[in-house]
Amino acid sequence: MILKLTPEVISFVIGSPTETGRPALFNPETYELYRADEPLPAAVSREMLMAFPRIREVDVQRAYVESLNNRTITNRFRHLTDEAFWHEFWNTFDDGGFQTADYRAFEQAFYVQAVRNWCQNNGIACYTPNSRA
Repeated sequence: MILKLTPEVISFVIGSPTETGRPALFNPETYELYRADEPLPAAVSREMLMAFPRIREVDVQRAYVESLNNRTITNRFRHLTDEAFWHEFWNTFDDGGFQTADYRAFEQAFYVQAVRNWCQNNGIACYTPNSRA
């Protein structure tokens, strides 16, 4: 089996802005994913499942700021709490145009790479259809 990294699969990785929340569960036998807040089918036991990665948006934003390699921007964000970081990030980068689009492309690639890394670390074959990331 191969895990196809579709937008639906990637959506299981996305946590809230500043809280990770409970991870989704992955069945390594069937390659099915189950949301943490939904009941499991009767034939599925928790013991047979693995935690799927879950990433807070603020962690993606921190990685984006680092990727810019801009000392002024890095210093502006350096000592902020997660919540303050999240708000300041959008105050700085939400221009409704190029900056927002650049971040969204980075964000999508970040999530896809996180799942690829998780798959590699857990011996799970995966691929991204029509990959640009």
